[in-house]
Amino acid sequence: MKVVLDTSVIVPDFFLTSNTMHTFVHGMNNAGHCLFSLQIVEDEVVNKYRERLEEAQNKLHQDIVSLSRLLQIHIQSPYTQEQISTTVDQYRKLFPDKLLEKLFPWPRRVPHPGQELLHSELLARALNRRKPFSEKGSGYRDALIWHSILWIAETYGVENDPIAFVTSNTRDFADSNNQLHPDLCADLVTRGFANNSVILFPDMRSFVDQQIIQQFVRLDKLKFELNSNSISGFDFKEALQSQIDEECQNIEVPPGLLPKGFSNPRLVRVTEITRYEVKDARRWNSVTESTTWLSTEVDAVFEISAKLQAPDYFTFQSVIPYQYKLIEVDSFTSIALFPAPVKIDLRVLYYEERNLITLEMEDITFKELANPDL
Repeated sequence: MKVVLDTSVIVPDFFLTSNTMHTFVHGMNNAGHCLFSLQIVEDEVVNKYRERLEEAQNKLHQDIVSLSRLLQIHIQSPYTQEQISTTVDQYRKLFPDKLLEKLFPWPRRVPHPGQELLHSELLARALNRRKPFSEKGSGYRDALIWHSILWIAETYGVENDPIAFVTSNTRDFADSNNQLHPDLCADLVTRGFANNSVILFPDMRSFVDQQIIQQFVRLDKLKFELNSNSISGFDFKEALQSQIDEECQNIEVPPGLLPKGFSNPRLVRVTEITRYEVKDARRWNSVTESTTWLSTEVDAVFEISAKLQAPDYFTFQSVIPYQYKLIEVDSFTSIALFPAPVKIDLRVLYYEERNLITLEMEDITFKELANPDL
């Protein structure tokens, strides 16, 4: 899902350190979600941070004045307005430039909506008291947030990947059931989107529970089914062997792997997968169908071909046949075919709706052959 956080869910945790936010931060990408950070929200968060500091300073000042009267001494306030300004400037640099990009590898930044485009639309919306404007006509910033979300839908599409809007401001964005308000659903339909293209979550906990923790449960179940090869109508082991066979043909074999006398060794085909294990599963958020990256380790046996020149053929033929199959090409050259155990680390892309996989090789390790020093 494309995830948009409202100011209301960031302000209670300015530095994103709560347990719920920790789960969100570290689980969002693995669960296949992508953060869209709105500039209007970033600006609001910094402004709220300044307001909270000033409120705390005023309260501290009042307490210091009361204490000074009680003690009949002058007590200097430990935190000045100048220090607040400096702290706010530091936070403005930290959030979002450093904090968001450190926590989220690839956040997409969404600028303010174009004012020349929005003025007449926002004015009409405010006059008609359509959400997120209130009955009193307030809600300009909320309207900018909503139009930023509409821009994301129009720019990135939402057909198979809806937008998750996490906001505690259900008064302005939701109906009585904490679902997206009908006025906002109507905006989606007017633009040609389904009315469930934007899904509202009333707090961070509800999003984490439904879209991260449940996703991890699903991924763990998928790992078990793949490792046990128990998905109905899909032979994962056979699909792995077929794809590896296709990817590995004609890969060069390290020269030191074979006894002296062999030349031009190549992988020919996979004869057997002796073991495989899906070690990690992560949702992939760059496609429009249910797709998962699988970090997979495979032990396989390959058939290797290598040339054997005469008179080496006559030297080796008495000891090779129990390990190798020799095919005579002509009176001067033979091809040796023999099994070689190999360990492969793969990134497998699993398209669940079609039971289809593609893969890329991350590493291939040739294990030591039996009797290598013939």
